[in-house]
Amino acid sequence: MGVQEFELIDYVAPVVVGVIFSVVLFFLSVCINFTCIKKNDDITEFERWGAKYNLRMGPHRLDVTKQFTDKIRVDL
Repeated sequence: MGVQEFELIDYVAPVVVGVIFSVVLFFLSVCINFTCIKKNDDITEFERWGAKYNLRMGPHRLDVTKQFTDKIRVDL
């Protein structure tokens, strides 16, 4: 058998697949967060994370999420 010769794409492919998997998983999680979480449910971690950066990441309004997040910080 001969010696294998690798090109740049052979080394970069696992990283690209990992990035694509992470992006798809993130978007699926956001879609599930908007469709399966109802307004009377608790604030999710996506919404707490989004509130830090003024992003709405779920069904609750941004001001409700910030109010709930601030309330938890005060209680701790």
